[in-house]
Amino acid sequence: MKRGTMIRAANLDKKSSANFWYMKVLVKTGNRLETLIFTEKEVDRARERTEKNPEDEIVPSFIDKVLRILGKPITPKLPEGHSEK
Repeated sequence: MKRGTMIRAANLDKKSSANFWYMKVLVKTGNRLETLIFTEKEVDRARERTEKNPEDEIVPSFIDKVLRILGKPITPKLPEGHSEK
């Protein structure tokens, strides 16, 4: 799984009230890689929040887009005034 690529996965150990599907993504947090798991509703809420706060969206540059097409990893730059901490 590539870091930063969200994929839809079946919930293999589903409890009675759990969703059949979930979204998972591998991210770098500090010095470690971790998998984050979201329901589709949580992803939808995050998208809505981004739409309401466009100033916080990380927009890839032209070079990032070209590298993505070529299959190279993208290291996004955070907006001015934001930090990874």
